[in-house]
Amino acid sequence: MMGKGAVATIRITNLGTKTQRIISIEPQSDPGVTLQYVGHSSCKNGCPGAEMYTLDTSRMLARTIEGKYPIIVAPQATPNLIFWITGVNAAASTTLRRTCYVGFKSMLVTFDDGSTALMTAPSYEVSIHLQSSSCISAEVKAHGA
Repeated sequence: MMGKGAVATIRITNLGTKTQRIISIEPQSDPGVTLQYVGHSSCKNGCPGAEMYTLDTSRMLARTIEGKYPIIVAPQATPNLIFWITGVNAAASTTLRRTCYVGFKSMLVTFDDGSTALMTAPSYEVSIHLQSSSCISAEVKAHGA
């Protein structure tokens, strides 16, 4: 897996009472953002948080990804899903400069019985944040820091 962009890890939790088997994940990205699910991990050997894709990141992914599918999620289990943002087109770049954010906030998950669910949560997003003083100021205002 070679390239550029950014990687991020999202933890999900099965709040149900039965084990679920996920056989497909389709992130629903913002317009102009290309990203993919790359695998799941317990993160026992490390996991990327949210960072730019570098040679070091590539090495970490090689040792931490434990598989892609199926993702077996027992009740109360919290597997970590790793995503790679590989591209941002011109329109998304303009949005990134204006809002300091592009990425995704939901994903379509398919289970082994054929059912699907749109997973969303206000507590997670995979994003690229612009590193500039205007964005840092906006982020501080948004979080009240």
